[in-house]
Amino acid sequence: MNYFNSSVEDPQFITSKEFFEKGIVYFENRDFQEATKFFRLAYELQPQRISILTNLTSALIKIDSLSEAESLISNSLNLY
Repeated sequence: MNYFNSSVEDPQFITSKEFFEKGIVYFENRDFQEATKFFRLAYELQPQRISILTNLTSALIKIDSLSEAESLISNSLNLY
């Protein structure tokens, strides 16, 4: 089974992608609180996705949640 194809068909992936895309829109509009909310929802569904992790931590840094961003990165690094 191809990993990419199985992910695209997974409802959890689709929902995560929708949350991620909303987060991108909010981030681009400089609404970092809302971006953080949607990136966090995406991350809860797909924590293995590096793109979600990096965008979530970027949004956290923008709202001065530095310790949370650092903790998230540190915990993620321990998984790999």
